[in-house]
Amino acid sequence: MTLDRRTFLAWLAMSAAIRGQTATDDWQNVPRVIAIGDIHGDKDALVSVLRMASVIDAAERWTGGASHVVQLGDVPARGPQTRQALDLLMRLEQEALLAGGRVHALIGNHEVGVMWGDLRNVLPAEYEEFKGDGSEQQLQGAFEREVESLRKQGAWPASAAEQAALRASWFERHPPGWVEHRAAFRPSGHYGAWIRRNNAVIRINDSLFAHGGISPKYARTARSTLNAGIRSELATVSDSPPPLSTE
Repeated sequence: MTLDRRTFLAWLAMSAAIRGQTATDDWQNVPRVIAIGDIHGDKDALVSVLRMASVIDAAERWTGGASHVVQLGDVPARGPQTRQALDLLMRLEQEALLAGGRVHALIGNHEVGVMWGDLRNVLPAEYEEFKGDGSEQQLQGAFEREVESLRKQGAWPASAAEQAALRASWFERHPPGWVEHRAAFRPSGHYGAWIRRNNAVIRINDSLFAHGGISPKYARTARSTLNAGIRSELATVSDSPPPLSTE
C-alpha cells in the first residue's frame, strides 16, 4: 500500500463519517503555543527547536510550564532517529502534563503510512534503531514463514539459482530490526497504540492545527468526527506485521 499526502487527505475526509469515542481536541486560554512541522526521523533537529523555544533544558526535560507544543505529524521515515524522536515526544507529553502544559503529537500521513505498511521512505538506519540480540533469528523466521506461504501457493521457484536470488533480494529489503519495527507500529504495539490515541485535528485558542490541511468540503465537519474516524480506521489495521512479500 502507498499513501502520499494527497491520498492521506482524501482518506481523512472519508474517515470523517466514522464516529466513535474521542479525546479532548479543544483547548482555550493557552498562554503560549509552539508549532513544529515534519520531524522525519531527525530527533536532533527536534531537540534544537524545543531548546530554542525554551520548553526543554539541556537534559531534554520539560521547562515549558503551561505552554503547548503542537507537533504537526510526520515523525517517522526519512531520518535515522525515528525511535528516539518518538520516545522524546512520549516522555515530554507526560512531563508537560504534570507541569500544566501539553505536547500534542498529531497524526500525519507518515504515521498512517508506517502503520499500514507503506515503508517506501523508511531508511535502513531506522530499522537499526529497533535491532536487538534476536533480530537475525526473528528475520530468518519471518523469511521461512514467507517461503512456506509461497510453497503453499505454488509460487516458490524450483531452481536453486532463483531461490538464492529471491533470498538475497528479500534480505536486502528486510534488514535486521524490520520485524521489531513492524511489531512496534502495529495497533497494539508500543508506538502504534500511542499514535492511535492521538488526534489529527485540534483547536487551541482561535487556531486550528492539522497535517496537510483539510479540504473545504469537510471544513465544517466536527473535529471529533474527523479524529474518531481516523482512530477507527487505524484500529482496523491487522494486529500483526503485514504479509511479507518477495516483490
